[in-house]
Amino acid sequence: SKVISTAASAAKLARSSALLTVRAYTQYSQGEWNGRLRQAKAENNFFEAKTIYDEMKLAGHAPSRETFHLLATTAMRNKNLGGTLEALDEMKSYGLVPDVIFYNIVLYTAAKQQKVDFCLKLKQEMQNLGVPANTRSYLAVLDACNRTRRFDKAFEVTRMMRAEGIEPTEMVFTKLLELCSHSPTLIPQAKVVFQEMIDAGIRPTSLSYSAYISLLAFNGKPLEAFEVSKQAAAEAKYQENTQGDENEDQQRPHINFVSSMVLAKALTRTNNLAEAVEVVELASHGVFDSVGGLKSVKTGKTMYNTVLNKLYRKAVESGEDSLVSRLIATEAPERGVRRNATSFQYALDTLIQKDDEEGVAALVREVIALPESEQQKILGAAYTAAEENKWAGVQAILPEQKSVSAVEEEEKKE
Repeated sequence: SKVISTAASAAKLARSSALLTVRAYTQYSQGEWNGRLRQAKAENNFFEAKTIYDEMKLAGHAPSRETFHLLATTAMRNKNLGGTLEALDEMKSYGLVPDVIFYNIVLYTAAKQQKVDFCLKLKQEMQNLGVPANTRSYLAVLDACNRTRRFDKAFEVTRMMRAEGIEPTEMVFTKLLELCSHSPTLIPQAKVVFQEMIDAGIRPTSLSYSAYISLLAFNGKPLEAFEVSKQAAAEAKYQENTQGDENEDQQRPHINFVSSMVLAKALTRTNNLAEAVEVVELASHGVFDSVGGLKSVKTGKTMYNTVLNKLYRKAVESGEDSLVSRLIATEAPERGVRRNATSFQYALDTLIQKDDEEGVAALVREVIALPESEQQKILGAAYTAAEENKWAGVQAILPEQKSVSAVEEEEKKE
């Protein structure tokens, strides 16, 4: 009986508390309720948004369209498909027909969870209700197809889009190119998609160029990818010369730096060394880049060093001195591109073999800016060459020679 009495008291207290809450909130206007929902949205707090919505209903306030949009958007930001669907059902229960923006919120959330068939079903519901889809609606469905590798559905969706009088945009073409990149059997379709984009008068951007080049490079077509990259580089230079620096990131069709390294690696692997060196040159001097510069692309910098090392090795082995010289000149320290120890050693060995005292001196100046333990690992050959060849200029700038273990021990003590 004590347990029952305690439970009854707790229930009574909860009802009283809820009643007090409702009474306190009855004074809120519609704008104040939505203001609280906007705050919950800003904090990405769907639980808080749902609580506010429930309190709003208890207080007897009828939600507005904005109310449901705020609730659904907060759910989308939390990848909560159930939350967006609940907001959709609630909106319908109040006799409001969701607009295309609301449906797009639900579509994007469903796409993130790879629900292709659900997206298509929702698209059909929009059609039944007379809500016209827009490009963003189709992009969401294509995103779901891309995540699930549903190639057949993706091209079907594009046909549906055109049937409704909506022409594909650059983003739609890019989504199709990204989808094709998942299978080498789709290279013919990718070529058609890329050509359709050109024929439609749409200038490829970083995303579309990068997707197409990576697709070809990954699937055994590095020379074709190289030709596309030259087209992109030529267009980038033309844009720069004709339009100047104003809105440069938007005007220039950059190739993503990582994609350019994928291409350089594929060319190196297939022994197309001259082409690989050209890609590295363009990448290191900023023609191929991602917005923001190399310093923000850690993966790209790591790939750069890996590709550079392989290129040095192959160029040295094949006796391509001119290619080695071009590689040595690719470093652009002001852009955050730095050779690592292995590529420094390749460059140094090549310069020594060519008896290039000035080149060795210039490289030594770069190396002595590195930590002392790295210097000693790289400069071993330089000490020997400077002594044998009586290179006074090199000897003058070489630091005192120490064993690597001694330097490492000193650094540990420090």
